[in-house]
Amino acid sequence: THLDRAKTIARDLVRSLDGAGQRVAVLSAAMPARVIVQPTYDTDAAAVAIERLTPSARATDLAGAMSLAR
Repeated sequence: THLDRAKTIARDLVRSLDGAGQRVAVLSAAMPARVIVQPTYDTDAAAVAIERLTPSARATDLAGAMSLAR
């Protein structure tokens, strides 16, 4: 599915940051947008959170997610 592909890309990106001194956050763009994992250096925790994301029937809130990302 599209979500499975997006999760794979996101996990690969997060794992590429491991040990690079970069923080990562995980956000949900489902309405309402929310922070799933606060900015952290713990790439394993971020990867687990990404894996646990599930599809929903809720509308998306990309504007809200982008606002949270700033």
